Amino acid sequence: MGVRKPDSKIISLAIDSINSNPDETAVVGDSYTNDILPSKQIGCKTIWLHVKSWETPPDTKDADVIINSFNKIEEAINKLL
Repeated sequence: MGVRKPDSKIISLAIDSINSNPDETAVVGDSYTNDILPSKQIGCKTIWLHVKSWETPPDTKDADVIINSFNKIEEAINKLL
C-alpha cells in the first residue's frame, strides 16, 4: 500500500476498502500513537486497548473509550452507540 502507521492514509485505505466513512467507523488499537491518534485525525471513533506492551502517553483524551482487555470490546462498542 506504500504507507505505514502512524500515517492516517493506511486507515483511510482500510475504511475505503469496506465502503465506509470515518464517522461510521470505530478503530480498535493497542498503540495510542500508531492507532488512536491517526484514527481520530480522520474522524473515526476509537477504542484504545491499553495493555502493558505499549507506553502510556501523558494525554490520552483522544481515545473515545479505553479498555484493558479485548474481552471488553462489546462493552466499548456499546458505549460508542
